[in-house]
Amino acid sequence: MNGIDKLRRAREILEAELATAVVSSEFNVRLKRFRATLRDGTTINVQYNDHEEYSYSIFYSSQELDRIRFDNYDNLWNVPTKPHHVHPRYKEVGEISTMNGDPVNDMRILANILKSTGASP
Repeated sequence: MNGIDKLRRAREILEAELATAVVSSEFNVRLKRFRATLRDGTTINVQYNDHEEYSYSIFYSSQELDRIRFDNYDNLWNVPTKPHHVHPRYKEVGEISTMNGDPVNDMRILANILKSTGASP
């Protein structure tokens, strides 16, 4: 599955899982990015490329490090799930990630994180 196909699938899942919380969304083919804004102001960015790389970011506010980011863009973090890692909220480190680049697996996890942190109903 190429980056755009993964992005389309990710959008379908997130919009279904967070339907009542999404107030706006943007699907950018050129940037291979899906962005959604939730009722509480939380922003979600989902990106894929055609090299099996991905990035999922949740921005809770504009405060520094008030975000969670999952990605596999680099091998800098010494974790068992390398190159897959997560940058936890308010931390600069990379930690073990349950994400693997598969939109079906990952978007359900992302939606559950948003639901558990109160960012969506």
